[in-house]
Amino acid sequence: MINISGVSDARVAPIAAHISKEERQSITIVPTYVRAQRLAGDLSFFVKDKDILAMPEEEQVFLIYEAKNHDRLVERMKALKVLRTGKPAIVIVPISAALKRISPHKAFEENVIKLALGQKMELDDLKSGLVAMGYEYAITVESRGQFSIRGGIADIFTPDNDHPYRIE
Repeated sequence: MINISGVSDARVAPIAAHISKEERQSITIVPTYVRAQRLAGDLSFFVKDKDILAMPEEEQVFLIYEAKNHDRLVERMKALKVLRTGKPAIVIVPISAALKRISPHKAFEENVIKLALGQKMELDDLKSGLVAMGYEYAITVESRGQFSIRGGIADIFTPDNDHPYRIE
């Protein structure tokens, strides 16, 4: 662990980039999500061979559940997935998100649904697995974290993809 303090924001990115060259993955903790986003942008100038992700803190939602925006959750899941897979990356995390407890790595691994070309799976098993992971059933899949099953066709919009998958 390296603590950098008393340095202007403009000088943090080159220092963090230099330090990150030594490791396949690194986590940088900053005071706020706004700072994380700014540092991610600055680091992209210095680091070309690694993903750079700013992990948002969880939103404090005071409205009904349906009004919740899932964008921050999707970004958190992307960052956690990159860390889990060991892909070269720099993850920038606000202190509030770094202190937040998350499920153990084993819990993520146990809930992964892996499908291969030609593999057969009961649609009820797929549906219950997706619901257990927090996916929302929708008649038409429009956003990340939703799935739909019509006849023998399943549409699944994963958090880390720009388009849903169609599975027959």
